Amino acid sequence: MRLPVRARRGWRARSEKSALLPKRCGGVFFRAGRLQFLIVGFSLAGFAVFGERFVILWAGACLVLGYALSRRWGGLGCAAGTALSLFIGNGVAINLYYWKRVGIDIPGFWRQILKMSLPLIALSALALLVQPKFPDTSVVVYLAKIAVFAGLALPAFWFFSMNESERELVRAPVRRLMRKAKRLRVA
Repeated sequence: MRLPVRARRGWRARSEKSALLPKRCGGVFFRAGRLQFLIVGFSLAGFAVFGERFVILWAGACLVLGYALSRRWGGLGCAAGTALSLFIGNGVAINLYYWKRVGIDIPGFWRQILKMSLPLIALSALALLVQPKFPDTSVVVYLAKIAVFAGLALPAFWFFSMNESERELVRAPVRRLMRKAKRLRVA
């Protein structure tokens, strides 16, 4: 059965538009993934540097796999179980689907994430070397160490990991807060 000419033209136009979908989705995917990495990378580096207490402070309750592993290996097992389930579910299965079925450039995405992670890896390695020289004598000292790490990590992200659109996501709310603060001072 042959479709009328008008229907064939419409089908062709829709299929040409859908061929662009992976490129458009890829941009959104890359942007969302990069933003997620900024948050997850920071928390993972915090765990690597500050240990189980940081995970409890940051994440709260454990997942089922994390609980099962924590019974044998404690906090490290909990973190490993959570990381493993996220890696298998999001890191492997979803990415293979997006790459093979949807056509998003997943290898390109992970190349970007690798570039973004290098400053964080370097800072974490430095922090792991320095951190034992300052033992956790109190909660205040512990939180101060986290604050110093964040004070170094955030500029490292800003200058070495974030692109201009990601920086603008930070600038926009800061500008709004500055305008509100200025209005409050005037009033």
